Amino acid sequence: MLLKRISKQFDQLSVQAFVEKTRRLLTSSLPIIVVPGVVLVIAFLAIFSLRDVLPFTPDKLTKDPLAMAKLPFFYGIFSNLGIMLWASAAAINFAGAALLRSEPRKTRFLFVSGIFTFWLALDDLLMFHETVFPLYLNIREDVIYIGYFFIIVIYLIYFLRDIYLFTDYTLLAAALAAFGSSMLIDLFWGFVFAEDGAKFLGIVLWVVYYFRSVNTLLSERMRTGEAFETRQND
Repeated sequence: MLLKRISKQFDQLSVQAFVEKTRRLLTSSLPIIVVPGVVLVIAFLAIFSLRDVLPFTPDKLTKDPLAMAKLPFFYGIFSNLGIMLWASAAAINFAGAALLRSEPRKTRFLFVSGIFTFWLALDDLLMFHETVFPLYLNIREDVIYIGYFFIIVIYLIYFLRDIYLFTDYTLLAAALAAFGSSMLIDLFWGFVFAEDGAKFLGIVLWVVYYFRSVNTLLSERMRTGEAFETRQND
């Protein structure tokens, strides 16, 4: 059955059409393929050329940390899942912004949300507020938390109308409450397991909030478009 279906699909293909379509796709996507490839090659060559100067071998930048440390695969699994969820939320926001680009206010809301979420993903991945800022830039962790607090307040004030009208803001409130609990536990209790648990809950709620927000905004856009087409046909 499967072989017949595959054979039928190939029968419907035209070699000439396939070649023509492939040529068009390559023409349009070639810059997307070439530019990242060239940048990556230059970056890797630069790192490799500095191998005698660096305090570590270049492969330390490419190997999996768990493999290098020879730790079990499940170590840090919630941290890794959290980073994946951060990245997913950022991608959802960027995709929504691209699809709603004809509506500047909503596009701005989703794009800024995507930028902020992407930064939080980098912070989690590279441990900015835990290691980089305190150890290398001499900025205390509590100062970073205060900075994040003011950024979130500014974000909420600026996009208050959009959040209230178009999103399920109770999910956002729950996510922020979970993040706040995680920070307070870190600052005043130091119970890492509880801190990370509250943080992971916040990340999950954050992803669900933006997924539902983008879904709502796109659904509204589709309904508006259908209503407009109906009026035109009438």
